[in-house]
Parts: sequence; C-alpha cells; structure tokens
Amino acid sequence: ARYGNNSGQKYTVSGGTKQSRFSSFTTISHRRKDTYTISDDSETERTIINPDGSTSKDVSSYSSTIRGYQIWDASQKFGYAFTDQLKGEIKGTYYRNKRDNATANAKTNDIFSNYTISARLNYLFNADHRLDFSYVFDNYRKDIDYFLAGYSKKNYENFVQTARLNYTGNFNDRHTFTAGVEANFEYLKHYMFKDSTNYNQQSYVIYLQEDWKVSDKINVIAGVRTDYHSKYHLRVTPKISAMYKPVELLTLRAGYAQGYRTPTLKELYEEYDMGGLGMFTIHGDENLKAENSYQFSLSGEVNKGIFYASLSGYYNKFKNKIILGTLEYIEDGKRMPDMKYMNSDNSESVSMEAIARIRTDCGLMLQGSYAYVHEKEEYQGYNLSLTRPHSVTFNASFQHKFGKVDTSVALYGQWSSKLHTNQYDATEHTITEYNYDARTICTLNTSARFPRGISVSLGIDNLFNYKDKSADAGIQIPEQGIGFIGTVSINLADLFKL
Repeated sequence: ARYGNNSGQKYTVSGGTKQSRFSSFTTISHRRKDTYTISDDSETERTIINPDGSTSKDVSSYSSTIRGYQIWDASQKFGYAFTDQLKGEIKGTYYRNKRDNATANAKTNDIFSNYTISARLNYLFNADHRLDFSYVFDNYRKDIDYFLAGYSKKNYENFVQTARLNYTGNFNDRHTFTAGVEANFEYLKHYMFKDSTNYNQQSYVIYLQEDWKVSDKINVIAGVRTDYHSKYHLRVTPKISAMYKPVELLTLRAGYAQGYRTPTLKELYEEYDMGGLGMFTIHGDENLKAENSYQFSLSGEVNKGIFYASLSGYYNKFKNKIILGTLEYIEDGKRMPDMKYMNSDNSESVSMEAIARIRTDCGLMLQGSYAYVHEKEEYQGYNLSLTRPHSVTFNASFQHKFGKVDTSVALYGQWSSKLHTNQYDATEHTITEYNYDARTICTLNTSARFPRGISVSLGIDNLFNYKDKSADAGIQIPEQGIGFIGTVSINLADLFKL
C-alpha cells in the first residue's frame, strides 16, 4: 500500500506458487489520484515576433489542470516445464484507466483499456544452443464515458500481433551467433480517420548477429536487419560495434548503426477535425517517406575497485524525419492553417554523458551524471526543440543492518538547465519566445525491512519545495511543491512462514 499527496494511492496484491513442473504468478493493483489545478502567482512576459519582423509583448498568467485517474492492473502468468529441455509460458495482462475530464461541468470521461496475451516456448538443445518462439497479441482501445446518460462509446481501437522465432548458438566460446524471423500485423480503427474507418499493415523481419570474441582484449559485434513492409517494401539496416580493453581497468567502445522507421497508420491516413469545430484539420499523408537515421557512438569506461566512471558521445543524423507541420490553403477568402504530417529536411543532434560512481563495502553508494544535448529542430531559422541542453543527476544511498532490521536511506536529485525555445502559431503566423527556468528536484526516501516480511518506507518528494509555473505544462507536468509518501509492504508467505 502506498499513499502520497493529491490522494495519490496505490494498492497491490500478488501471489505465486511453484509445484514440480508447474508455476503460477498473479498480480492485481489499483492506482488513483485526484484532479488538481496549478495557477501562476504572477504574470509571465513573452516576446512575439510578428510576420513582418516587428515584435510585441504578451503578459499573461496561466493555470493548468492535471487530470486525475483511477487505474486497475491485473496480470496472470502460468509456466510449465514439459521436459528439462522444453519449457513454456503463457501470460495475460489487463489495464483500465478511467481519466477525469479536465473541463469544468464535463459530461464525459475518457476510459483507456488494454489487454495482452503472450505465449513463449523455449527449447534447449544443449548448453550452447537454444531456440525461442514467442507470440504477443496486444489490444488497446479508448471509450468515451457519457456517465450522466449511463453509456459509453468506442472511438479508438488498435491491435498488434507479433510472432518471433529466435536461435542463439555459442561456438568455441568465441562466437555467439543469433538469427531470427519476425512477423508483425497491425489493425487501427481511429476517430481521427475519415468516417472513423480502419486501416491495417504488415511487416516481416529477418535479422542476423555475430558476437565475436577476437581475443581477451577485443570484441566485435556485427549485425544486419532486413525489413519488408506491406507499403514500403524492402529495407536493410546494418550495425557494427567494437570493444577494446587495453588494460584491466579501461574499456573503450565504438559503434555505428542505421535506424529505420516507417510511418504509423495515423501519420499516413489521419483526417481529423481538431476539436470538431472546423477550426483546422490534421491531415496524414499517404506519400510520406520512411524515416532513416544514422548513429555514431564512442565511449570509455574506467572500473577499479569501488570506483566506476564512463564518458559517452553520440551523433545522430536523420533523413526524412517525420514531423507535424503547417499546411495553409484559402477557403472562402480566408486563410485556413491546417496541420499535416510531412518529411522534414535533414536534422541532427549531438549528445554526451558522463557518469561517476563510488560503491563501498560498508553500504554507501554515491553516483553523479552530467548530460548535454544539442538538438536542432528549426522552422524559419528558429529552434523549436523542447529539450533542455544540460542536466545533472545525483544519488546517494546508505544501507545498514541493525540487528534483524535492514535499513536504507537514499537521496536522489535532478537539475535541469533553463531552456529558451520558440513556438510557431499557425493562425497568426507568429513566433513566440518561451523561457523556462532551471529546476532542481530532490527526493528523500527511508525504508526499514523487519523480520517476517514487513517493510515500511517514508519519503519526501520535491524536498526543497520547488514550484514550476503553470505555463511550464508545455514541456513537463509542473511541480507544485513538497509532497509526502508512505508505503507498507507485507509478505504473507514470510509472515505466516508458508
């Protein structure tokens, strides 16, 4: 059981058994949180760049309503070992989220539901060779709950089926070879499609990978993936990475990989009157090109005793990246700014991350990381990226046993740099500058585990009472100040010595 601010609650019950070759595990949980509103205490000033290049000022205060929810989760897994070599598993999950409507005096709520059925078979030829088969059926839907009238209506349904056969073999302790085939089938019925119709697509995959231990100091992984899509046909994407360990404490890595993404059914076929008021329409594009990406990476790691550190760098380049852009046309003498999925010009990003960690035998762990991201997502020369360029995380924890009681205390924090970005207004054809403050969020957790399976934890969320402005809801859920969390866990098998 867990309880936090805004009546945030979570209750979970789970149980399992293993009898000879048969096993079973069941979990049921319920989560809920109340709707709340954040309002700005003071006005925010923004600069607006007009189409003729002139500027003006906007001074406003804002409020944001964060929707409450009631979520039920359930899962059931059965496993059976037919022989020592052949094992099977079947699992079912169910999810239901009844989300409050943020509008005052609303007459409807949204209900999201999802269920999955998955099956897996594993056959072990011997210690070095195995064959795995898996199948997943995933169904997701959205209903509008007209709770005053006492009925609901489905307006979205998506199901995906994936089947995969994978072989892994180890040869001479130097080569690990992986090969597999995969089939994907997708069906989507969406209220954003014209006449709420449905579409489907299929894709088939063959992949190969070789993990070669060249020597005790050098390791190379090379792979290739072939995709065949029902609309976009054949595409081959390779990858290669290498690891070099010149001395025991130092590890160096380098890699290159290509990525490939076909447009979603919504990006291809959407035709949605936003809000149902005829203000503007979001269009898909059946002629979209598939998105391609290329990544180069370099990293180094130092691991000596209680100390670990790493430094990584990445360069990503995109071709035909799929974005949601503006589409303008004239209707009844008025300019109508619609939105349309389209392929952008080439875009790129550069990032790096540094991590350092100290873990002592006495239970003390200290870790810190720094990340930098430079992302270009430009429109008319203005960067529209919502990614904060700098971030720092830190974590300190201590574990100790007092008699028969295991205790721990942990402090986690994240600092994110300020962000300057821009937003394009398709109605007024203006660029508005947005400035978000730097933010520091810290969480303190303490816990104690007692004999007979009883655990208690107390936490303080947003330790230093940091508050975002409501206007920050454009890039994150605003923090509204300090919060307190309490959790109790009881292991009944240990409590009653089952």
